This record gives sequence, C-alpha cells and structure tokens, in this order.
Amino acid sequence: MKFKLVLRNEIFRDISWQMMSTAVVVVFGFMQSILIAKNLGLNQFGIFALALGLASIASQLLDFRYTDVLVKYLTEYSELGFYDKSLNIVVIALLASLILLFCGCLFFFLTWEFFQSIYFSNEGEDIFWVFVICFANIFISTQLNFIFQSVLRVHDMIGQLAAINALLFVIRVISLAIGFYYFNFTLSNVTLTLLIVNILFLILFAYFAIKVLVGRVGNISLMSSFSVFKMPLGIKSFVKNSYFTSVSSIPTKELDISILGFYATPEVVGVYRMSKNFSAALWAFVDQIVLIVYADFARKFAQKNLLSIKKTIGVIGCSSIVLFLVGWTTAYIYLDNIIIFLLGEVYVDSVKLFLIIFAGAFIWGPLVWAAPLALTLNKPQIIFKASLLASILLVFLFFILTYYFGVLGTAIIYSLSPILVSIILITLLFNENGFRQILKC
Repeated sequence: MKFKLVLRNEIFRDISWQMMSTAVVVVFGFMQSILIAKNLGLNQFGIFALALGLASIASQLLDFRYTDVLVKYLTEYSELGFYDKSLNIVVIALLASLILLFCGCLFFFLTWEFFQSIYFSNEGEDIFWVFVICFANIFISTQLNFIFQSVLRVHDMIGQLAAINALLFVIRVISLAIGFYYFNFTLSNVTLTLLIVNILFLILFAYFAIKVLVGRVGNISLMSSFSVFKMPLGIKSFVKNSYFTSVSSIPTKELDISILGFYATPEVVGVYRMSKNFSAALWAFVDQIVLIVYADFARKFAQKNLLSIKKTIGVIGCSSIVLFLVGWTTAYIYLDNIIIFLLGEVYVDSVKLFLIIFAGAFIWGPLVWAAPLALTLNKPQIIFKASLLASILLVFLFFILTYYFGVLGTAIIYSLSPILVSIILITLLFNENGFRQILKC
C-alpha cells in the first residue's frame, strides 16, 4: 500500500518523466561528444574544450539564475491565480537576458586579443568566432531556455519539457552526424550547427511556455497588465543574492579547464574534457532532480506541509547512494573498453579521471536537497555565502594541485567542489528557524 502511495506522489512521477528524458540526453550527449572528439581529433577537441570552458565562465558572469527566481515567484503567482503577473515577469526576464547576451558578445569582441594571447596564440582568426558562438550556445542552453522551462515546471508540464529536451539532443547528434559524413565539418561548422539547433528549440520552448501563460490570462488585457505591473517585493534582493551566488560558484563549474589550460597542452585538456563529458551525464541527472525537488519544496512550503519536505529529504539521501554505487561500479567495469572501442587508447586516461570525479558523488549526492531547501526558505544569501566560501578555497586548491600534480590534481579538486559547497550550506542552514522546524517534524 505504501509503495503505491509513493508511486502516486507527484514528485516521483515528475522525476520518472525527467529520468527518461535525461537518459536520452545522456546517451545522445555522449554520442555528440564522441562524434566531435573522433572527427575533429584530440588537438581540435582540446581547443573546443577550452572555448567551452571560457565561454561558460563568461556566461555565468552574466547569469542571474532565472530558474531560482522564476520558480519561486511563478509558483506563488500560480497558487494565487495571478497568471498575468507570471507572463510579465517571464517577458522581463527574457528581455534582460537578450540584452546581457548582446553585452557579452560585445565585451568579448573588445577583449579578444587578451584571451587569444593566453590560450589561442597559435590558432587562426576563426577561433574568435568559435569562442563567441560557444558563448551564445551556452547562454541559450542555460539562461534563455531555463526561463521558459521554469514556466513548464511550475505548471506541471514535466512530460512536455522532458520530451522537448530529449528531442533537442537527438537533433543535435543527427545534425552533426550528417555534417561530418557529408560535409567534413570543421570546428567552426560544429559550433554554428549547434547554434542553429539551439535557436530552433529555444523558439519551441518559448511557444509552449507563452501559450500556457497567455491561455490562462483569459480576458485580461495583456497591454494593460504590463502597464500596471510592479516588481514583486523583495525580488531585487533575491536576484542580487542569486547573481552573486552564480558568480561565486564559477570555480565549481568550468574554472578547472581554464586553469588547466595555463599549464597543459590542448591534448591534455581534451582528455580531461572527455572525463568531464562523462561527469556531465552525471550532472544532467542531478540537475534535473534538483530543479524538480526545488519546485516540489516550494509548493509544499506554500502549503505549510513541512513533514512531507522532511520525508523527501530522507528518500533523496538513501536512494542517491544506491544509484551512485551502481553507476560508479558500472563505469569502473565497462568504460575502459567502451572508450577504446569508440575513440582509441588516446582517450583512455579520461576514464581514470572520471572515476575520481564520480567518487565524490557518494558524499555530495545525499546532500543535493540543500540548495533547493535554502531557496524554498527564501535564503539565497546563505547559498551565496556557502558558494563564496567554497569558491575561495577551490580557486586556491585548483592552482596549487594543478601546478604540482597536473590534470590528476585538477580532477581531485573538481570532485571535492560540490562537497564543500553542500557541507558549508547545510552548516549555515542549521541556524535558520525554517530548517529547524522541518527537522522537528
């Protein structure tokens, strides 16, 4: 009987949808990496990895974590039936993102000589466009897409969202496969193809999200609702803290590749990037679960159902250990042979690096609920403090261990990065009344 009730729980239904989608994303994301690495060669793949790393940092410097902000306020508006306000805040977020995208491209146009002198001094002029297009790809795939994905999450359209995400990765792989087979794609062709696909799917996400909101606004005059719209109380503080959290978390994302680029050749960077591609598959599952848990926590907190939040935390802690144990063991047994078969022995060292990175999941996996809970309790400043403290330590450790131990040191510190953030965050949350009330339930 209890098992049936668990299956009927909305969060497990949503996670099931998302897991099926993420399985497709992981498989086709891996195929995308294999296609690019095999057809471009290790050197060009390493340059691509450096471009992605630098572009990711640039994108994060302009990231106001719209998902955090939108899920919170869209959930509140949905509970109250204020769909006109939901539409307004989505449009404002979209316009702000487009302005930031333009400013980011302009900034890198003006400062490109600096980056080229450090990383790409021996490469051709088209590397600038590779970098800019990588930046646009990352910006679209995260910030712009996430604006519309937030709408679908809040309005219980996880199935549609999962299907579109899965189809996005399938189309990417098909497009690249055709390009490499028929047109001998270069690195520039790869980045441009990905940009075209990402834009098309951004339009698709936007269509579904806007359709949902406009359909629920009903007879309200859209122009009138925009003219009288006021930003929610406290949103500026929330956005500010979310932004600083995003910036402070850069060392836990792509700073490792940028630092490794100081000390290593593109070939070494390429091997490490391949190990992070396996890690990206891991993060794809975790990130989607975190987003679903956040939406679920926000809904239950609005309903004052604290006991249910506590139970969800317990389930996450137990199930994550089992899942990661199965995943790590499978990778240890089979991944070597898979990489040798698909890419040759030149990439086999990436498996050892991935296993080091994956090992950290046994500690941080059971703690993935910490950030969603802090956001639910309206404590983004605590996430910022935790990210800042962890990032200061990580920057120091990345430089030191990469200098002395090379790529192995980089992998070790990268595996520790989410652990540091989670432990510091939970320590700070213990001082909050909301967290204490949940623990006492």
